[in-house]
Amino acid sequence: MMRRLSFVIRCSAFIKDDPGKVNLALCVIVLLHWLLDALPDFPHIWHGLIEASVDQQSSIFLAILSVSAMVAGFAGVVVVFGLSTVDILRKLRARAGKALTRNWISVSSAGFLGTGLALIAVLVLYSPLKHAAVWFFELAVLICLNGILRLLWLLKSLIKLVQADDIKKAQEEDEIK
Repeated sequence: MMRRLSFVIRCSAFIKDDPGKVNLALCVIVLLHWLLDALPDFPHIWHGLIEASVDQQSSIFLAILSVSAMVAGFAGVVVVFGLSTVDILRKLRARAGKALTRNWISVSSAGFLGTGLALIAVLVLYSPLKHAAVWFFELAVLICLNGILRLLWLLKSLIKLVQADDIKKAQEEDEIK
């Protein structure tokens, strides 16, 4: 039981503190999916998309651009909120250091990576390697999804921290009165 808990804690710390390694792991997952897709009994989730026309595929691949734009915009909001001058956030930035910086860079770059991968997918779609386009699209979706989940986690953590600080200050003010 303790081993499992220790493993879960290590995985959680890895996911939270090393977003670059998580993105690398997503690349490995897509590569493994591509390799497994060659097996005859493996479910081909992209079969319908691959069978669609090039115009339909490119429209779907380019749809991730709107998601990427939302991720990039929301990342700006979260980072600006985290950089505010509230004392508790200053303490957090000082204590969290590199892990917080890595997370902010990760969420800020997720939109750009998603955009780049979607554009690569469309370009590859019009090349002799068009069968590889779907894998760039899959990676774009996963990178954006990781960015969205990380953004929501960061925002929730920042809000909880500020809320706890507000409660503490309100209690101190009530004691003074």
